[in-house]
Amino acid sequence: MLLKSKYNNMYLRTNDDIFVQNTNNTQLSDDNDRQMTIMDYMDISQVDLGALGIDDIDKLDSFLHSLRTLARDVEDKKNDLEYEKAEKERREEEKRRKEVERQRLLEEERQRIEAERKHNEHVKNVTSMELSLDWNNVFNNSPLTEGVYAESIPDGYVKCLNNLGRVDIEYIASITGADYKTVIQALKGSIYQNPETWNECFYKGWEPADEYLSGNIRRKLEIADKANNTYADATKEGINKSMQAMQGVMFK
Repeated sequence: MLLKSKYNNMYLRTNDDIFVQNTNNTQLSDDNDRQMTIMDYMDISQVDLGALGIDDIDKLDSFLHSLRTLARDVEDKKNDLEYEKAEKERREEEKRRKEVERQRLLEEERQRIEAERKHNEHVKNVTSMELSLDWNNVFNNSPLTEGVYAESIPDGYVKCLNNLGRVDIEYIASITGADYKTVIQALKGSIYQNPETWNECFYKGWEPADEYLSGNIRRKLEIADKANNTYADATKEGINKSMQAMQGVMFK
């Protein structure tokens, strides 16, 4: 849209940008080739230049310069608002990311604690030397123990090796009448628990000392050390003692 002023040959274009031109197509503003978009901020076609007291070319030029300044201020404000909006969105996104990360870490910690709890519970169950009240020794009604009796645990140990050719805590307990834990504690130093064959059962995997503390000592020590780390101090009467004995043989 073109708005003609009362001055001949001077027009105010109010569509996309504002500028003043004379018949020689030279800018009346001091800023050569300067154009300013203000259609988003005001409708220049509604401006009554006469009512504003703009009655000569200098006042018109000053008026247009003020409009350009206003447009720059408005544009700067718009840029500031867009920047603030972008910063707010960035902060909100950063806050969201941190919250997601916090929740992830909390979940990892929860899973770690739960895994540790389950592990400790498992270790406690498999290393406990207490049997249920209704526990039944498989040798109590076995032909292998029929008529066999030992007055002491060491005697029972000898009879176990002679009759079975291996260490069997259940067998010794059956022919002596002692409980499993008492048998193991009484034979401490004479037998050791092999972590490769105990199968997480406190009365399984026992071997005579001379058998266990021979052969590939280095390999057996590595296995015992690994098992001891897994079951911590829960196997003080078993794997832990085996590891200590193996160390004694290895480094003496």
